[in-house]
Amino acid sequence: VFCLAPRASTAKLGGDTPCCCFRCSGTARSFRMPDKSDNPMRQIKVEKLTLNISVGESGDRLTRAAKVLEQLTEQQPVFSKARLTIRSFGVRRNEKIACH
Repeated sequence: VFCLAPRASTAKLGGDTPCCCFRCSGTARSFRMPDKSDNPMRQIKVEKLTLNISVGESGDRLTRAAKVLEQLTEQQPVFSKARLTIRSFGVRRNEKIACH
């Protein structure tokens, strides 16, 4: 067991040798880190996974993206519509441009 004291003379202590370090509470073997695996906040849980394919246009590419999502999730995809008309992108208002 290693002492966390900054001095080199107390770096390696064996057995129940007293330590002058305040972290060890008297002996070098009595200092133990708590087991972190018991903490329930360390467990990883996935509650929700959201998949989104933004094609940017309606038509064949959007229907193929919807088929891919349906094959992956075994659910019916929901289509998203454009909010505004943007002429430079060739997108009209209320046109289906994405699926999720």
